[in-house]
Formats: sequence, structure tokens, C-alpha cells
Amino acid sequence: MSTKRLENPAPNPGDRLRDLAADLLSSKFGKPRREVLVEGKKVDVVFEYENFGKKTRLYVEAKDLNRNLSRDDVVHICTDYHGILRKDPSSGLLVVTSRGLTTAAQEYIDEESGQVFHQTIWEIESGLIDLNSYMDHLIDQVRANGLANYYVEAGFAVRENVGEDHSAKDRFDDRKSCLSQLKAWVLDDSDHAPVAILGGYGSGKTSVADVLAAECARRAKTDPHARQPIVIKLGSISEYSNVVGILASQFTHDYPIPGYNYHHFQALNEKGRYVLILDGFDEMKHAMSWADFRAQIRGLLELHTPKSKILLLGRPSAFMSELEEMHILRGKRPVGGDWVRLPDWPRFHELELSDFTSEERRSFIIQYLRFVGKALSELAVEQRAAIANEIADENEDLFRKPVHSKILTDLATDEAFDLERFRGHASRWLLYEEFIGSLYAREADKRVRRDISTARRVQFLEDVAFWLWTMRGTSISFSASDLPESLFEGIEFDEEEGPYPLVRELLVGSILERKKGDIFYFGHRSFAEFLVAQRMLSNEPKLNDHQHYSDAFADGVLQFVTEARRPDTISKWRSTFPGAVGMISFDYINFLAASAGGIERFVEELPKASVWNELLQPFTSSLYEIDANREGVLRAMKASKSSASFAWWYLWQYSLDADYWLERNRATGRLIRDFDTHVLTALLGSLFGGCSNKDRNLFVDGKHSGLRRICDASITLFDDGEGRIEFEWSHAEIALACRQELVRSGLEWPLEDNRLLEGSIITPLAKVVQNLEGKAKGHLNIFLKHVRSWKSITELAVDEPKRREISRRNKPPRKFQSQTGQNRHR
Repeated sequence: MSTKRLENPAPNPGDRLRDLAADLLSSKFGKPRREVLVEGKKVDVVFEYENFGKKTRLYVEAKDLNRNLSRDDVVHICTDYHGILRKDPSSGLLVVTSRGLTTAAQEYIDEESGQVFHQTIWEIESGLIDLNSYMDHLIDQVRANGLANYYVEAGFAVRENVGEDHSAKDRFDDRKSCLSQLKAWVLDDSDHAPVAILGGYGSGKTSVADVLAAECARRAKTDPHARQPIVIKLGSISEYSNVVGILASQFTHDYPIPGYNYHHFQALNEKGRYVLILDGFDEMKHAMSWADFRAQIRGLLELHTPKSKILLLGRPSAFMSELEEMHILRGKRPVGGDWVRLPDWPRFHELELSDFTSEERRSFIIQYLRFVGKALSELAVEQRAAIANEIADENEDLFRKPVHSKILTDLATDEAFDLERFRGHASRWLLYEEFIGSLYAREADKRVRRDISTARRVQFLEDVAFWLWTMRGTSISFSASDLPESLFEGIEFDEEEGPYPLVRELLVGSILERKKGDIFYFGHRSFAEFLVAQRMLSNEPKLNDHQHYSDAFADGVLQFVTEARRPDTISKWRSTFPGAVGMISFDYINFLAASAGGIERFVEELPKASVWNELLQPFTSSLYEIDANREGVLRAMKASKSSASFAWWYLWQYSLDADYWLERNRATGRLIRDFDTHVLTALLGSLFGGCSNKDRNLFVDGKHSGLRRICDASITLFDDGEGRIEFEWSHAEIALACRQELVRSGLEWPLEDNRLLEGSIITPLAKVVQNLEGKAKGHLNIFLKHVRSWKSITELAVDEPKRREISRRNKPPRKFQSQTGQNRHR
């Protein structure tokens, strides 16, 4: 059969559809040939491929009409190809359309020989990654967990940002429900800005995501043009994984999709075939620094294309500062006096979920009670719902959150449970305590359960949650095979059977739920947070435990510990804190200080010998409240009594205060220069103020020796060629050296460095000298005249004879050489 490629074919309206079909089909059939003359017929596309060792041809005819192809259209096409297909019986003809066929046209193709087929371009696209079974899963999931029965549509508020170039107010009507507006956004093909749904714990974010995904999946099952929903749980992303890996795992292991390929996935995403629902960015943040978090969000935003739809959900508490929130949600960073937009970073529509209104909460309680209380009569459902709503009416603020109303309703399903105990004094802590206790009391009544006390079962669950919070980056899921043996201490088990029956016994019948295999998870993040708080309040921290308590002290855990109102317990925490080592968060220190009546009172409780007594001395308020503490910390840096204290105070300024120096006083630039000078003066003043000298030799004691190391790692002396000495240094190198000094002293800095203060700084000697006093100025002069090497400042031995021996052995200092033009920073 003769074929010939046509030269310079004239363009026609079907070319775009032809080329799109050729590109999509090439992944299955190889390289296409376009506009080929076959037996005198111009064919849009021809594929030649091997089929069981036999060469086979597929001819493609693309028809991009603004209507469905009629029977006459299809008859005409088949007549045109009749001769080609008759001479090549193994070949086939694929008719590709944008709008589909009429019923009569489809019947004609069905009646024809097996050589003629039809697909819309959308069906071809979907055929690359067949998500039909995944759509079924999303629908079935909502049906199985009951959301379809009791979901109540809540409202939302648009987060308005003054000065933005466009407003979500123009696109979202907050008089309607959040779900209805999200469905409208999915269908609106004129708006491809991503949407961020923000809400505190238990506000219903995941429920919104799941119900939206199910409704989009139903539409996609019946409408080939509809977007298919993809739900990505961000809690499974860590600093070592990315969205490509998560999708690969999801569609090859969790919900296997034959032939899944990320490149095909992204190609279809770029064509606007999906709505991507990214749930739980706050769960991802807990395990990451700001730099890792920012990098992961950037990776996720590779999914953002001119035609994509992306929905991001999470707690606003994931953002530790305005800088982080502006960067992630609005794609802006501070430069000069303005916020400057980041290139290629989308601006999110920001919506905040509203708490339940009284009417929404009443509707939820009775609908949810009907679903979970299947053993109750309708009369009992109405009576228990009425009591629950009366209690909720007395505590409107507490029960506005859907998760709290859900827990109250779970308790109401047990007719033997006395709901009256919540009247007048309901609290979140009491609610969760009763819920956990009630669940395990019911389990203890089941005779099939092994003889393990309720208290031990709850302790096990607390230990699991604490292990996840401190060792697994606040994850809420785990593999049973990964549980450490230490969690089972004090529980006897049959050595012949091994621990596995015990593991099963402790995991089954708890608030834990099971996924596939041996993967278990907490049904709601707040359950784990409560158990972590309960475990911490039941165990007084030893010296080395404070770092673990600090690791766990975030978001809901902090709130639960605060609401538990256990002043005697927290007082015991403070009693062991003076020896705390490792990485201690500001949240943890602020909480302990507040429990003592403020930082100043807390410092009074700390022994003078405790490093924390010295570190916290300059602060008069929360460690985060910069304005109230700034000047005190700056003064303390200059008079620091040890390298550890200087390092901690400098990093506080560097990590928290750089925004202030760069942004709030950038009109003249005066204060940022003053800050640079103050840092260098404080470092040199503290070092040389802590020195002693013997003739031309300088000595520094053990507490100050770290200052010498910081200087050696970050400061270089050189002359400018005209006899004037200058210092060249950088904040980044001082910060790194300070971190290392803290590790030497048994501490670690809990915050990420603020990289706004970058670049080399040149400070003239005169500017430093004018800010030094007495002893420090004299020792600096000795250093400049005779030493000029940081390593030549000798660490002072404990006893005087040893010091004199060091002095005699000390070699004469090498002559200072000009480094102009040769400085290592240059």
C-alpha cells in the first residue's frame, strides 16, 4: 500500500484537534505521521506499530465541529476510508471528535466492521490515566464514613487583603455555603487562581475536601468533560519526599491505576482535566523548617498551570509570621519599602471556614446521631439530640467547632452515659477526657478483650501519640510493625506467641482506625493532640525530657495543656527546667514563664547557676514580642558572660529581629547600619572584655573561649592599603558559628536563621573602637599591635601555674599581613 507525506499541507480548523490527538496517542502507538497521502486519500494521522509481531496501522481522522457528528458525517468518512481499510484488513480507523456522535451515528459505527472506532478527545485523554476506579473510591469513601448522611454545609469568610490587584470577593459569595462556592469555582473555567481554605483544628476542612471530591467524582463519572478530583494528603509528605513520589505511591500502591505515569498526569493537568485537592499543609509543616516547608510548597505549585484548579487546605497556625503567610499565600516578599511579587508564584484566593451557627450545629447533631446511633429508636434519637443541643446552647463557643459537636454526639449514642455532667461547666478538656474514657469503658465490658486494664490501654495510646509527635514529626498514622518495644513495657505476653497478639489487642477497639494492611491512624488530629497533652501532664519531665516536651508543644497540644488547668503539675515541670538541654522551643518557654507569672518571675525561680537564668535575664515579656525586649537583648550581648549566652541572644536578634532592622527602618537605612555595628562591637567587646593579659599575650577563660571561635570563623582583619584596619564579616557566618557554640554547650537553636541579613559587611576599626570601653578597648589594642590572630588568644587554664606555663610556651605572634584584595570573603 502506497503512502506519501504531503508537503506544506494547508491549515484547516481540525489541525488543532488532529495534533492534540496525535500527541496523546503517541504514548501508546509511537511516533505519528501527519497529513499522509494513502491510496489517493489525505489521512490526518497514521501510526504504524507492532501487534504480536505483525505490523499494524491505525488511521486517525479528526473532526473538530461545533456539533455532534451525524450519521451522514460518519457514513461519508467511512466511504472515504473504505478502499484503504479493504486493502489492509488488519488496520483500523479511529474517528476523533470534540463533541461526540449522535445516537444514529454511534449505531452506524457499532454496526460497521470492527475496523472503525470513535472516541472524543476527552476520552482519549482519560484513557492515558484511567481514574474510573479512583473516582469510585472517592464516592464510596464518603458513603462509608457517613458524610453523605450527616454533612452540614457551613459558611466561610473571604480574607480580604487591602491593595491586592484582584479580590476573592468578586468571585466568592460568602452568603452561600463554602461547598457550593467551591463547586462553582471548579466549574468556572475563567478563574484558575488556586484557593486556600484555612481553618483551625476541627473546623471541618477535611470534610469539605472529601465531600467536594465525591461530588466532583460523580460528575466526572457521567460527564467526560468534567474535571476529575485528585486528593493528596500532605501529612505524608516530609522533607525527603515530594509530590511526584506521593502521587506515584498513591496510584501504584494505595489506589493502583494501570499504566500510571507522572508525565501523562501532568500533561492532562496542564489541559485542565483535574481539580487537585491538597489537604493538610499544616501537618506537613510540623516536620519541617521554614526553608523545607517553602521548598515543598514550591514543589506542589509545579502542579499549578494556566488551566489547573488547586485547592489547598490547612490550619493558619502553620504560618509562624506574616512573612511566611505573605510568601506562601500571596507570593510576595519584602523588598525596600514594599512587598514585591515573586515571579511564577500564584496568588491564592483565601477563604476561612466559619464555625457552626446554632442552626447548623443542631442540624448536624441530629443527623449525625441518626447515623451513628443506629441502635437507638427515633424517639431516643430525638431525646438525646435535644439534651446534647441544650448543653451546646449553654456553651456556644465550645460547640461551634464541628469536631466538638461530633464528640458530644458520640457520647450521646450511649443511653447509659450521663450527658448532664456537662451542664454549666463543659470544657474542651473534659469533653475529650470523657470521650476517651467512655470509649475504653465500653471496650472493657467486652469479654473477648484480654485482661489489660483500661488505664494501661489509655497509657499505651498516650505513648503511641507521644511517640508519633516527638519521633515521627507529628504524624497521625503509623505501621503496627514500626511500634517500638518500649511501648509495651509492663505488659506480659506469651513468649511462644510473641508480642503480635498483644499489639493487635491494644490497637483494635480503640479510637485508632485502620487503613490497608497494618497501617493505623487517629480518626482526627485533635484526638492525638489530647493524648499527647494527657501523657505529658501525667509524667513529670526529667532533665532530658524537656526537649521532647518542647517538640510536642505545638497547636492543639499547647491548647489542651493550657485548658487542663494543672498549676501544680506545671510547677513540677518548672522545677526540673533549669537543667534542660537540647532544642527548647519558644512556645514551651513562654508557657512555663506564663505559668510562673511572667518571664521575670520565671527567672527569679531559676537557680543562678542555670544557663537559662542568664539567657532569659534580658527579657521582660514573651520571647516573640520583639519590641519589648530588643534593647535589653542588645545591651546583654555586649556584656555577655559566656559564649553560649552571646550566641543565644545574637541568634534571637538574627532570627526574629532582621525583619525589623531591614523593613521598619529602611527609609534611611540608619538603624540597620547601627545594628551591624552593634553586633560586631558586642562580639568584640564581650571577647576582649573577658580577656586577661600577660605582657603581649591574651588569655580567655573557658566560658569565653567560644567567642574566640566565633570570631575566627566569621571575622577577617585587613588593611585598606592606607594603613587603616577594617573588619570583614557576615551575619550568616556568625549565625552558623553561634549555632555550633550552642551545640557545644548542650543547647540547640530552635528557630531557622532569617536569611534576610546576608552579604559581606565591611566595618572600619574606628567605628568599633568608639563603642568599646575600658578593659575591652585596651585588650583590643594589644591584639591589634601584637597578636592579630584569633587562634593566638590562649584559653586560660584552671590554675595560675598552668597559665604561666602556657605563657612561656606561647610562640611570638606572626606578623600581620595586609589582605587587601586577597580576603577570603572577597
